[in-house]
This record gives sequence, structure tokens and C-alpha cells, in this order.
Amino acid sequence: MSDVKTFWSKKINPTSLSAPKTILRKHATELGQLTKNIVEANVNTTLQVDDAEGFANSPTYLHCFDILSPGLGFKSFTLFCVQQSLISDFPLRFYSNYWDKKEWCKCDNLMQFNKCLEEILSSEKTAKLINSIIAQSA
Repeated sequence: MSDVKTFWSKKINPTSLSAPKTILRKHATELGQLTKNIVEANVNTTLQVDDAEGFANSPTYLHCFDILSPGLGFKSFTLFCVQQSLISDFPLRFYSNYWDKKEWCKCDNLMQFNKCLEEILSSEKTAKLINSIIAQSA
């Protein structure tokens, strides 16, 4: 059995991380710290495959930023989702049903991603949502 040759590429890197997902997780952790875990956030990632056209047609990751409250039975609310290509970080798109438009913005690079993320997280609408959850969690 020791004569079995491996065919896996030596370019596979188990330490490579997705910049967008890493940044989303950082902000999710910060929300918990900011609110003393009265309100928390979680990033849920799923692999999306277009069933109509099969796996070969551009599968994507969907990273959803969920707001939840332990004091309300861990009920969650999806603030937004980010759709990312399976093979590269960019381009990607933000989606949300919470705002008036479903597609929030399209990002071709990390700078645009951070700008869109800042717009969502620092918005008055997001602050009102978080404060409302805090008020109901006491």
C-alpha cells in the first residue's frame, strides 16, 4: 500500500482563508463583545449549486450574517448575505431583504467590500434593529 501515488496538487493550501468570510466573522464577534452578548451574530456559509444547470455552472458560497439573541431563545434574523464565487473572493454581491432593495451592492475588490459592509453595519437602520433586540432581551 505504501506504493500508492498521490495525485493531489501540491498547490493545495489548507491555511488559505477567504478574506470576506474572515472579515464577516470578525464583525460578528465584535457585535457580541459590544453588546456583552445580549445580541450576537453568526456567519453561516452554504455552498449553492444551481440544480437546473448542474454543478459545472458557477457554484457559489453564500455567507449569511445572522443576528441572534440568547435572551430571545436564540431566534435569528438574517441581516444580509454575501454571495461569493467558489474559486475567488471577488467579485461578490451583498443581498438583503431587510433593506428596500434586494441586491445591496456588488464588490470587485476588498476596498469595495469593506465600504459596503461599513454602510450596512454602521447604518441607523441596523442600530435600531440591534437596540430593539437588546430592549426585548432584558
